[in-house]
Amino acid sequence: MKSYQAPEATAAAKVASEQAHILIALTNQFAGILADMAAERTAAEAVLAEGYRLDLMHEALELAETSLGSAADALQSQQYDTARDQLGMAQAKLVQAVASGSGAPALRAANVARLTTIQARGEAAARKIAEGHEAFDQVDEFAETSWSDIQGNGSEAEAAADRAHEHWERAQQQNSMEVQAFVAAGEQLDAAEQELTYVDQLIEAIITRLQDLETARASARELLEEAERSIEAGLAFVKANDPDVSKAPEQQLHEAAQQLAVAQQEAAQAKPDWLRLATAATTADRLADAALASARGEAESMEKLRQQVEKLGPLVSGEINKIARFINLHGNDIQATTTASVKALVQRFEEAQQAHKQAGTWEEDRRRTAFKEALEAYSHVQTESSVVYQAALADTQRLEQLRTDLNSTLTEARTALEEAERLAQQAGKRTPSGAKKQVTQARARFDKIRLPITGEEELKQTIEEAKAIAKEAREAANEIRSHTSRPSGGGGGLGPVIIMGAGRRGGWGGSGSWSSGSSSGSSGWGSGGRSGGSFGGGRSGGSFGGGRSGGGW
Repeated sequence: MKSYQAPEATAAAKVASEQAHILIALTNQFAGILADMAAERTAAEAVLAEGYRLDLMHEALELAETSLGSAADALQSQQYDTARDQLGMAQAKLVQAVASGSGAPALRAANVARLTTIQARGEAAARKIAEGHEAFDQVDEFAETSWSDIQGNGSEAEAAADRAHEHWERAQQQNSMEVQAFVAAGEQLDAAEQELTYVDQLIEAIITRLQDLETARASARELLEEAERSIEAGLAFVKANDPDVSKAPEQQLHEAAQQLAVAQQEAAQAKPDWLRLATAATTADRLADAALASARGEAESMEKLRQQVEKLGPLVSGEINKIARFINLHGNDIQATTTASVKALVQRFEEAQQAHKQAGTWEEDRRRTAFKEALEAYSHVQTESSVVYQAALADTQRLEQLRTDLNSTLTEARTALEEAERLAQQAGKRTPSGAKKQVTQARARFDKIRLPITGEEELKQTIEEAKAIAKEAREAANEIRSHTSRPSGGGGGLGPVIIMGAGRRGGWGGSGSWSSGSSSGSSGWGSGGRSGGSFGGGRSGGSFGGGRSGGGW
């Protein structure tokens, strides 16, 4: 341990331990074989009195001793694999020695029992060969190509049976007390059993083939008729649903017809190959059934697609029409981005309509593709239409608020302007020229505002214009009040007169009527002409269209 590091010492100890285990196991096996050999020599002495010879036993034990010697040499040189092989050979020779020595009476008795059993199997094989002969005589009724796989089976079975009998006879001789080759006799019996098994397989193949031929011949006509019916049914369905069915079922039916032709051609032979006929007819029937199932599936799938498209199309069309009408009515209120979305949606809808239309004229795979494209496009439009409509609605609602703001601003401007005009009329010549000019210009700007006001920018600009007009009118009114409230050369002011005149009918000095609260010179808005009126109806606080408070169409 002083000369090793701890890991190296541990590894070396592990290797030594493993080798020790191997060595112990091999030496134990060596000692066991040696002890068994000694025991066999003692036990074999007992069978000498029964007339058994031990020469084969001694020969086997000598060979076992030779192997043990080689194993001992290998163990001393630490060639453990070689030692293991030699010990295996020694064990095998020991088994042979026991069979030829102390185990000879038991082995001989087992061989006797097997001889009886194998003799019975041989006799049964002879009867089976005769049955095979009888069956084989009937194959002449069938085409030779249908039973080529069993040609020679009978003669080969007879040869195998003969070889089995020879093995059985040699086993009888070797198992006698005269010969005493009991191990060899057992090997002969093994060979005889293998040959008899081969006989059974050969004859069974003949009988099975004959049964298959008879079955095929009996069912051939029925198989042909069934194949014909299946092909006719498939062709009829494909013809009736040709635009909805792809080429694949047609190709399968074509292949089925080819197989049916093979079967019919074989049936016309003097000696038909019934198995070939049955195979071809069955294949034709299977292909025809598969084609019909595929065609039905395609037709059902196409019909489902058609129904989905035809149900969804009108629904989507209604949504598109709703959006189109809305855009036509409120086009100027819609933002460019929303308009672009509407155009894209309409284009997608037109693509869906085109695909739907083409599906009605195209056939097979092109029709299916067109229906799928139409369904996908309709579904997209259906999903997006609500989004686009909400965006358009939001645009109009935002502008509706701007129009409400504009109505309010115009009302304020009108009120301020009419107040300034009334003050100017009452003040007459005392009206300051600057204020009078400002009122006149404000009125001109106000009268230039024309309905309808459309577009977000125009609405915002008009609101700002109306605010500016109202501001200028109020400034002019304030200037007139300020100027006329000062004492004049006649010692009187106009303040009280102005205040009283605002509510009186007939105006002041006969210079205009104020019966409706508006200036006779005012152009008014809409048809109502009422103070605080609005577009269309002219009612106080009104809005576009109906002029009702908080309303709107």
